[in-house]
Amino acid sequence: MGKFLRNLGAYNKTTAAALGSGAALATALLGLGNLLPESLAGWLTAGAAGATTVAVFMIRNQGLVDQLGDRAVDLLNQ
Repeated sequence: MGKFLRNLGAYNKTTAAALGSGAALATALLGLGNLLPESLAGWLTAGAAGATTVAVFMIRNQGLVDQLGDRAVDLLNQ
């Protein structure tokens, strides 16, 4: 159990990347199957890739994201 907990951050990144890849693949396949217009499928695939990038970055840099959030709250409370 200790090894699993030690690698929890890597599992979170892997899960986010796998979900994003699955979403991008699904939209690409829907575009190929003529269920979605090609232009829409392209935009959805790009959106899934962008969201995956942001999610993996936020998971990897969770401490930095928390600090930025705390600073933003402090600025708004002034």
